[in-house]
Amino acid sequence: MSAIFTNDADGTIWIGTYGGGLNRLRDGNITHITTKDGLFDDIVSRILVDDDDNFWMLGNRGIFSVNRQILITERHRNCAAQKKENLPAN
Repeated sequence: MSAIFTNDADGTIWIGTYGGGLNRLRDGNITHITTKDGLFDDIVSRILVDDDDNFWMLGNRGIFSVNRQILITERHRNCAAQKKENLPAN
């Protein structure tokens, strides 16, 4: 586990992992969202949410965002189509 976001109104806990993508814990069930589902990176070390309900995540491949509603409704297939911001390597 590398990052946790717990401020969802419905009690959902979002967990970023080192290699396992993004996990959603809701009502005792865990949903795993990875690059196979379209997530930009399987390493999620930070999670922030903006005023437009987008999760901004930091991974080894850069900064990327996914609208939280896509993840909540489990329409996360091809979620990589969301805006991505890559940072140049140092």
